Amino acid sequence: MLARKALHPGSTADLQAFLTEHSTFQPDMARHQRLQTRWQEWRHAVDRTLWKPDSPA
Repeated sequence: MLARKALHPGSTADLQAFLTEHSTFQPDMARHQRLQTRWQEWRHAVDRTLWKPDSPA
């Protein structure tokens, strides 16, 4: 917003048109579940590939 104000000087009210406003929050549970699944897959892959020192016998 500061860059836009520097390029196009005007009032703060003029910049309000560029701000997005949301009246309600609606979570995207399908997307959330996909992200959780991917995160779990990634975490398991990392756990399998991490170097672990040999335990003393």
